[in-house]
Amino acid sequence: MKNRLTAIFGTLLSAIVSMLGFSACSSQADMYGSPYGDFKISGIVTDEADKPVAGARIMVRLHESKGQFYTGPGGSDTITTGANGSYLLSKNGWLTYKVRVVCDDPTGHYLPDSTEVELKYAGGDHDWYEGKAEATVDFKLREAPAGEEAGKQ
Repeated sequence: MKNRLTAIFGTLLSAIVSMLGFSACSSQADMYGSPYGDFKISGIVTDEADKPVAGARIMVRLHESKGQFYTGPGGSDTITTGANGSYLLSKNGWLTYKVRVVCDDPTGHYLPDSTEVELKYAGGDHDWYEGKAEATVDFKLREAPAGEEAGKQ
């Protein structure tokens, strides 16, 4: 008799705990997922004479913990500037609130430059989608000294 009462009590307790767990969530979207959003980084690369630098390499590195920037698979995107020196990178997916934008010249004619950018998302639905963030990053590259090869950042 004692074993039977213990079994019934255990079953009832399990049912109550299960119902409490399901009722704690207002919707399926709140239960599972990761925050995500969209961001765009654009700009123009010119030289010190304000002439556009075509073919400059723009690398956007996602921020990782402890002040480091992730350079592994999926952690960096690389694009090149067009004839007018402009570039645009659009990305969606997991949130990143800080990126490092690196600009260098594959020919070595100009010295590389870089900056960190804080992304502020707006317009999200406050579930998992945080909205969109946009940043403009312009670079004015300096010529590398004669006889000195430009280093990479």
